Amino acid sequence: MLEAIAETVMNVSNKEVGSKYPGTLAQTPFKDQRNNGAAFTASYTLDLQRYPLPEMVLKVAAVFLLICWLTGCSQEGPRNDIAFTDHFLNLPNGSRIHYYEEGNPQGKLLLLVHGYPTSAYLYRHIIQALCGTGDTQFHCIAMTHIGFGKSSCPGDGSAVSPLFLVDQLQAFIETKQLKNMALIVHDWGGPIGVTAGMRVADRLSHLIVLNTILTPPWSGSLDWLMDFTRRHLAEPQPLLEMAYPSIIRIVMRYLTTVPLSDVALAVYSSPFENNEGKCRVHASLNMFAKARLDGRLFEELADGIAQRWVDKPAVFIWGTEDPILSIDSDPESFARNQALLPQAETRMIEGGNHFLQEDRPVEIAMEIRHFLEHEPSQQNLTPTFDPK
Repeated sequence: MLEAIAETVMNVSNKEVGSKYPGTLAQTPFKDQRNNGAAFTASYTLDLQRYPLPEMVLKVAAVFLLICWLTGCSQEGPRNDIAFTDHFLNLPNGSRIHYYEEGNPQGKLLLLVHGYPTSAYLYRHIIQALCGTGDTQFHCIAMTHIGFGKSSCPGDGSAVSPLFLVDQLQAFIETKQLKNMALIVHDWGGPIGVTAGMRVADRLSHLIVLNTILTPPWSGSLDWLMDFTRRHLAEPQPLLEMAYPSIIRIVMRYLTTVPLSDVALAVYSSPFENNEGKCRVHASLNMFAKARLDGRLFEELADGIAQRWVDKPAVFIWGTEDPILSIDSDPESFARNQALLPQAETRMIEGGNHFLQEDRPVEIAMEIRHFLEHEPSQQNLTPTFDPK
């Protein structure tokens, strides 16, 4: 999701809000693929120290609901859902990580890493496409970060941060003794997954990067979002805790092209419900609130790539309709990604929103297979994938 709140939540007019809560008004145009690609402008006030937080939270939810009602939040019919067996791994520090494991245990290993606010569930259709048959050549493992989904959440969630999750992912890889794997990352799973991957680069064969940011995002509305979260949402907010599951549902609807079923929306939102969910609310918000504190993560990531991955297989698989991180909406951050991995080609996924795994899983699976078949690795693959 990254900067969805900053780009879409504060879509309020200067006439209605500016006179009541004075501040600097910013105009941010971006494309909405549900309106035939037409550009429109979101306006939001930035002086939030003078904006009462409870009223702001209610406006956030109301604005998202209005956007989804106006746009329909989708154009296509929902997909049939898929259920996999839940697995859990206890880490040395006591954390318990949830993951899916499907496919051929002797096949090419794929480790799939999600971001905010999702879980291993985000990859279910890709897992089905690549590892859902008995004769597959792939072995899929999709993990869920600590503080998300069905994984454990420590205490009140305050211990969770981007670097904390890097450590947990590294521990998961080493405890599971994963080797010769293709690492697939998305959203916050990009900087977290790649940083962890570079720590154990001898265990990696390929790097596959979906819509994410791999360089410091200290500018624009994303920087504002992280600063706002640190200043206003780092401590428990009962109203926000109550509204959070509904906000997650709205975010997932807005940032997908294919509508999500009620089952899927419940899977994404239910971990944040009730008293147990409060820990996950704070853990997920800490991804933004502690981003600057953990800013050295991006330095470690860049150093790791420069030392261990500058000439090794990598690819970008990018959704074209992402209002946050598409090449059109944020060309500068994408150019920085490319400069970090100059050897990587870019494969565009038409119609893919930010959560492109929900929108175009078959196309993504085809690109993954094509990349693994045509890039050097320790394991040869035979082209057998039938997208039908």
